[in-house]
Amino acid sequence: MRQGAQTRLVQDLVDLRIDMPARERHNILVGTPEEFQGDQRDVILLSMVVDGANVIAATGRSHERRFNVAASRARDQMWLFHSMTVDQLSSKDLRRSLLTYMQSPPPPYTHARQPANVTPDQRCAPFDSLFEQRVYLRIKERGYDVVPQWEVNGKRIDLVVTGGHGRLAVECDRSPHHSTRQQIQDDAERERELRRAGWTFWRVRSSAFALSPEDALAPLWKRLTDLGIHPDTTSDTSADGTEPLAVWAPVGLAEAEAEEEEADPYDGELDDDSEAV
Repeated sequence: MRQGAQTRLVQDLVDLRIDMPARERHNILVGTPEEFQGDQRDVILLSMVVDGANVIAATGRSHERRFNVAASRARDQMWLFHSMTVDQLSSKDLRRSLLTYMQSPPPPYTHARQPANVTPDQRCAPFDSLFEQRVYLRIKERGYDVVPQWEVNGKRIDLVVTGGHGRLAVECDRSPHHSTRQQIQDDAERERELRRAGWTFWRVRSSAFALSPEDALAPLWKRLTDLGIHPDTTSDTSADGTEPLAVWAPVGLAEAEAEEEEADPYDGELDDDSEAV
């Protein structure tokens, strides 16, 4: 199925199944990769459905740019729909590269930047308090991946512990005397909204942690195990003090073909023999 036909089909389905107020509220857009350049979405649905009788390999610099745009627009989730299997695609085909990655990805709930060189007694970004830093350090000591101030839909979670099968939001509750009534209400509403979006929360109070960090965090280790979140024993720390996240990158076609192709600034146009991404 050609790009234009796919786009029209999906747009017709969206128009038929989703009413206009919902489309506007969720800012739903159907289009080709070039239409998403400079844009980001919480969820991306990416189609690699092609006519099996007319399969042309997706190789070359223009395809590489197109795939980079298509596969990097999602903040939270990317769903890939495909009509071919890995063994039906050439080793140089970008669709094979992306499909292989999607079938065997790194842990899905990891994060690109986990700060290192954090101390328990000196405030550092991006933490809101020394209490958060101390909880962070205790969790890291156990070998878990944990990210401070994780942003979701314009809201922030104190700490998020991540693993291959899920993630857990950890909220560090300071003394109520240090918060206004409005701050407490805003915090409760933020958590309710994030729970509706599928987040699971676990809370620790500063008073309990100050009395006994071991006892205060003991239920956390069980909760993480119950969720299938386990310590990471393989992560490395990069030169800038942060722990890297493996992300998909297209097979290195541009370098291999640099001498065979003239530079072609990405104009977003599909080649005549290309199908939609």
